[in-house]
Amino acid sequence: SVIYSKESIPRPDLTIEMEDIFPSKYKRYASKSAGRLKITNTTNQTLSRIKIKIFVPEYMNLPTEYEVHEINPGDSKEIPLKPVFNNNIFSVDEDTPVQIEVVVEYLWRDKPQQASSVKTTTLLNKNAIDWHEENSIAAFVTPRDAVVNRFSREITNMMGRIESPIENMLFGIAIFSALNNMPVVYVPDPNAPFSKISKQGILLDTVQYPADTLCLKGGDCDDLTVLYAACLENVGIQTAVALSPGHIFLLFNSGVSQKNADMITLDKERYVVRDGYVWLPLEITEIGSSFFDAWEKGSQEYNTWSKAKELKVIDMNDAWNEYAPASLIDRPQQFQMSLNEGVRETVQNNIDTLCKYQCRVKDNRIDEYVTWLKAHPEDTVVANNLGVLYARHDLLEKAIAQFQNILVQSPQHAEAHNNLGNVYAQNGSYTLAIEEYKSALQTSIDDGGIYFNMGLSCLLMDSEEALDCFKKSWMLCEKNDTLDCVWDIDPDGKGLRGDPKNISKETIKKLLDNLYKCLETVEEPSPQQKVIKQKRMVLKTLFAGTRGDAPFENQAVTWTLYWK
Repeated sequence: SVIYSKESIPRPDLTIEMEDIFPSKYKRYASKSAGRLKITNTTNQTLSRIKIKIFVPEYMNLPTEYEVHEINPGDSKEIPLKPVFNNNIFSVDEDTPVQIEVVVEYLWRDKPQQASSVKTTTLLNKNAIDWHEENSIAAFVTPRDAVVNRFSREITNMMGRIESPIENMLFGIAIFSALNNMPVVYVPDPNAPFSKISKQGILLDTVQYPADTLCLKGGDCDDLTVLYAACLENVGIQTAVALSPGHIFLLFNSGVSQKNADMITLDKERYVVRDGYVWLPLEITEIGSSFFDAWEKGSQEYNTWSKAKELKVIDMNDAWNEYAPASLIDRPQQFQMSLNEGVRETVQNNIDTLCKYQCRVKDNRIDEYVTWLKAHPEDTVVANNLGVLYARHDLLEKAIAQFQNILVQSPQHAEAHNNLGNVYAQNGSYTLAIEEYKSALQTSIDDGGIYFNMGLSCLLMDSEEALDCFKKSWMLCEKNDTLDCVWDIDPDGKGLRGDPKNISKETIKKLLDNLYKCLETVEEPSPQQKVIKQKRMVLKTLFAGTRGDAPFENQAVTWTLYWK
């Protein structure tokens, strides 16, 4: 209905179209319209200085206002309606009719006039989701929620400081174990399971917010997926949601670069490479089983549906750009949790299972290589792969023997020289390592990775030659497009992986140039030497950010080095 003031002569036509309102999308409505208002000037005079106000009582603090300069006779103007809702929108547990009030003020023949209209629409319950907009699942992943924060932080406090290249995976195991011990259980929705919704084309569904799932200690696949994602994101671990026919599961970023994937597993079927990082698929409905079982099933699902080209992966950070996490109001539910020794035991059991799995896969791969080499002793490619496998799993004596055997057959074998140098560097024998790198460069003079390794050994010896090596490495890697696999530079060139300061490659190049010049100009010990040492430490810090641990700690050298 349209209402006019008594003195109103003009009769503009107001038509309101408003979609059903999803509380989870309330932040999106402030930038993307929830409906539209069409104003048609049906008079013979121009309407000017038009001001439109939209208001939803109780669910908006103030009207949202729009201005239109003028509408000529017979013309129409469409205005997208972008209501700014308050948090009361999350108090709705059942679908509720609400009235959208629109007031239009304007001048007609220089006299102020006003018209208003009311449109009834449905405010859906706070858990509603429309799977036509799959990315809107991101709005339910609420890492800053107070309950999620408390739960996640209790786990991180229990774990303490973790100094490991697979830190993300260990936190993932800890969170999974804590949910197991609460216990949070998988409860399929009897009325609308995700499988039914997906297969029958019923696209209106409900998803619990993570805090509610923690309080209720149960949920279906989408509930558990967003809960686990929120907990991981709370401690800084990137996540993505995978949608397959009839199902939803999760992936998370292990924080390990692709070149070091064997730090987690040698089985390429067990991980996904995204943006140069190793991501792990996880089937969270396996809650009640081990983390290893959830990882195994998640990997199987990912591979099955990916090969069938029926898988959509929604990156949480990307989806949040459009569907920001909801900011929920305080709820009367009280979340009670106290971590006990049972959680620690479950975490340790999961880690033990992981270690046994890694050892089993490693041993099987070694057996395959050894069997092959007995029948094909001249195959230096497999022999080199075996040596790298030994070295990267801390079987250093076997690695040295393996590379030395290759060099007996092929004295100019650049890969064997480089990798033997890496083993010496692991052992702390940096002088021997540098000799091997120099031998490798005799036949691979343009390999920036070898210069990188040599620079690292020089750095560990506190030798000023390190900067010259790094400079040559950078130039060659940039020329040969190998910055990613040697220096761990992101493909888009934004910065070193894992570096919290996100230092750009231009910044690093400038740093190396400045360090190189500074060393060239200083001949005698002076106060400048202190500056050089400080800069050297900055350089070490940069490398510490690339792969988890500081490279000047010998145990981390293995995963920092460039292997051929």
